[in-house]
Amino acid sequence: MKKPEINNTKEIKYSHISLVKSALKEIEYGTKASISKKTGLSVATCNTILNELRRTGEAIEYGQEKFSGGRPAKQYIFNADYQYLLCLHIAPVSNGGSMTYTVSNLVGQVIETEQIRYHTMDYTHIERIVVDKARSMPLIQSVGIGLPGVVLDGTVIECTCFPELVNIPLKKRLEDKFNVFVDVRNDMSYIAYGFFNHYSHSPNNSSAYLYFPEHDLPGCGIIANDQILEGYTHFAGEVHYLADGNESIIAQAVTFVNAITAVMNPKTIAFAGSKIFEEDLAQIKEGCMKTIPERHIAELIYRDNIHVDYLRGLIDLTIENYEKKRRC
Repeated sequence: MKKPEINNTKEIKYSHISLVKSALKEIEYGTKASISKKTGLSVATCNTILNELRRTGEAIEYGQEKFSGGRPAKQYIFNADYQYLLCLHIAPVSNGGSMTYTVSNLVGQVIETEQIRYHTMDYTHIERIVVDKARSMPLIQSVGIGLPGVVLDGTVIECTCFPELVNIPLKKRLEDKFNVFVDVRNDMSYIAYGFFNHYSHSPNNSSAYLYFPEHDLPGCGIIANDQILEGYTHFAGEVHYLADGNESIIAQAVTFVNAITAVMNPKTIAFAGSKIFEEDLAQIKEGCMKTIPERHIAELIYRDNIHVDYLRGLIDLTIENYEKKRRC
C-alpha cells in the first residue's frame, strides 16, 4: 500500500526540517556544514532543507562565513518574524473570567499582550479577540487556546467554570471563519508541556505538573515519553475527582502524587498555584513515603510563576502542531 509509505516519508521530512529549524533557533547563524554537525543529518540533506526554508522565507541567507581557505560557505539565520501566533489563556477569576492574549513571533518573543476581564466568558469574547488581532496583524497564522476544561477534538465538552463554552466547536468554528490554524486544549496540557520542554526534558522522559488555583479545582498535566498524555476522551489529569474536599491541600497533594507515581512513575512533578507553597513539598514527600518507597518518588519542584510555563507551552505546542499539519 502506497499511502502509509507516503505519510511516513512526509513525517521523516517533517522531522528533518524540525531538526534544522531547531538548530537555527539555537545558534546565531549556521552553514550547512555546521547545521549538519549539530543535527546529525547529512550535509546534502541540510543543504536541501536550507534551500527550501530560504524559498519559503523561514530562513534568511546571512552572507558568507569568514574565509578560511577554499570557497566561503553561505550562512543562514532563522527568520523568527516569518509568522506570528496568537495565544489565548482563559481562566476564572473572582466575579467572572479573564482572557490573556499574547502575540509572539516564532521564538517566543512577545509582540503584544493584554489581560481582559469579563463578567461571563462566552464564544463571542474569543472571536472578538481573534478578529481584532488577525486583522491588525496579518502575520498571525496560528492560534493556541488554553482553558480549564475537557477538550475533545477542538470542542469543549466539560467546563464547570465557563458552561457557556460547553459544546462549542472552537477549533472548527475559528478555522472556518478566519482561515488560521487553531489548537485548543486543557490549560494543564500547555503548562506541563512548557515546563517539560524548558526545564525537565530528556529523551524518553516523563513529567507531571500539579496546579492548585485560587478560583478553580486542582488539575494535572502529564507528559509521558515526550508526549502529552490526554487519554481516550482527553480526561487524563482531572485529579480533582480523586480529592476528598474535606482534606487539607497537603493531604490532597499526597493522594495525587501517589496515584501519579503508581501509574506512570515520572522523573519530576511540578507544583504551582496560590494554595501550595514551596515549604509544603517536604511534607508532601514525607506523606508519600508512608505508602511508596522513596526511590520511586519523583523529584518535587515548586514553580512560583505558572504563567511562564503556560505561555511557553502555548507557543511551543501550537507551533509544533501547526507545522505538522502544514508539512505532514
